[in-house]
Amino acid sequence: MNTFLGNEQLQNHNLTLTPKMVQELKILQMSNADLLQYIDEQLIENPILEADDEVDAVDGVLENNENENESEYEYDNNNDNDNIRTVPENMDFTKYTSKPITLRHYLVAQLGERRIPLAYRRLALYLIECIDDDGYITFNLNAISQKLNVPLKVIKAALKIVHDLEPDGVGARNLKECLLIQLHKKGVLDENIKQIITNHLELLAERKYKEVSQLTGLSKEMVIDIHNSIKKLNAKPGQAFNSGGENKYIIPELTVKEINRNFTVTFISGSISNVRICDTYKKMIIDEQSNKETNRFIREKLSKGRELINAIEQRERTILNVADCIMEYQAEFLKHGYKYLKPMTMKMVADMVGLHESTVSRTVNQKYIQTPWGTHELKFFFSSGLDAEDTADISANAIKRFVKKIVQNEDKKNPLSDEMIKRLLADDGIHVARRTITKYRCELNIPSAKLRSVL
Repeated sequence: MNTFLGNEQLQNHNLTLTPKMVQELKILQMSNADLLQYIDEQLIENPILEADDEVDAVDGVLENNENENESEYEYDNNNDNDNIRTVPENMDFTKYTSKPITLRHYLVAQLGERRIPLAYRRLALYLIECIDDDGYITFNLNAISQKLNVPLKVIKAALKIVHDLEPDGVGARNLKECLLIQLHKKGVLDENIKQIITNHLELLAERKYKEVSQLTGLSKEMVIDIHNSIKKLNAKPGQAFNSGGENKYIIPELTVKEINRNFTVTFISGSISNVRICDTYKKMIIDEQSNKETNRFIREKLSKGRELINAIEQRERTILNVADCIMEYQAEFLKHGYKYLKPMTMKMVADMVGLHESTVSRTVNQKYIQTPWGTHELKFFFSSGLDAEDTADISANAIKRFVKKIVQNEDKKNPLSDEMIKRLLADDGIHVARRTITKYRCELNIPSAKLRSVL
C-alpha cells in the first residue's frame, strides 16, 4: 500500500542565494575527504586549475631524474606489456586502498534506489544524519518537526521510509521499537510478541516467565520461546559498520597545540590540496593572437576557478575562526581532560565570532581536530549544562562519555544500575543526580540495567 498518496502542504522559507554563495556554503559544509574528492573533480573539469602539490611533485621527479641513475625506472623488457615500469620499493599504496563503507553511506545509497517524492527524500536524508553509530535516531521527532517547520506526521512518514532500509531495525528511537521493526520485517510479529515487548520487556529481562504468562494469558513455554526469539535479534543494528573501528580512518584537518601557554589551532599539512590558476592560460588571455572564442572559454573557466579558490580560502578562514573560539573556551579540557569539558552552545560561538548559528553548524559538522585527548569532531564540544543540583561547570557530553565508558566496562552478567553509576561518578568528584544519569543513558540508547541482560 502506498502511504504517500494525496497532497501534503509543506511550509518553506526560501532565501535567494547567488551561485557563488551556494558554492561557498556547499564547500564549507564538506568534510575533508569530500572536499578533496570535489577538488579532484574540479581539476578534471576545469583545465585552468592545477594542484600545487601535484605540480611540485612532478617538477621534483623531473629534476631529480636528470642526475639519478635511470635503472630504477627502466622498462621491463621481459614483461608482455612494454609500457609497465618497475615500482620503487618505498612507494606507499595505502592511500589507494578503499575505506570501509559507513552506515550513513549505506543508507543513503539504498535511499537513492527508491522512488520517493522529493520532499520525503530530503526528510529521510535529514533523519539519516540524526542516526548514531548504533543505528538509533538520537533526536526527538517533535524537535525535528519544529526545527524544519514540517508537520510531525510528515516526519513520521519519512521515518517509516528509513525503517524500511537495511540493516533491520535502523532508525529506531529505542530498544523496543528496534526489536519490533526487526520482527515485523521478518514477518513474525504478532499481537502476543508485540504485547510482551511493549509492556513486559523488563520482566522478560528478569526471566520472570511465570509472571509474564499470568499477565498475558500465554503459556510459560510460549513466553520462553518468545524470549529466545528476541535474543536472536540485533540490539544495535549499526554496530556491524563500526566493528572495524571506523574512527581509524578519520583523518583530522586541524590540530591544536600549546604555544607560550596559549592554544593555537592550525591546519594539518597536507589535509587540504592547494589549488591555483595555471600560468599558461593566464598568458593565453594576454596573447593578442588568441581568438575571441578561446578567450571567452578561458575567461569563463578562469572565473569559475577563482570562485572555487576563494570558496576554499573562505572555508579555511571560517573553520579556523570557529575552531580557535571553541578551543579557547575549552582550554581547561585541553589541559586536564574530559572532566573539564564545559557547557557550550553553537549560539555562544556564533555570537563570539560574528556568524549565523546555521553557519557555525555547517562549520563544525564532519570537521575533526587532533587534541591532547584524542581526535574529535568539532561539534563534540557543544552541549548544554546540567541541572542545578548537578556539577554545574561540566558539560553534558562529558557526563555521557563517562556513563558510556562505565557501561562498556561493566560486568555483562551484572549490569550497573543508574544509582550505581551515579556513585561511581561521585567517587571521581562528579556529582550528578540519578535522573540525569537516566536521561543521558536514554539519549545514548543504552537500555536500563534490567534490559541490558535481555540480549
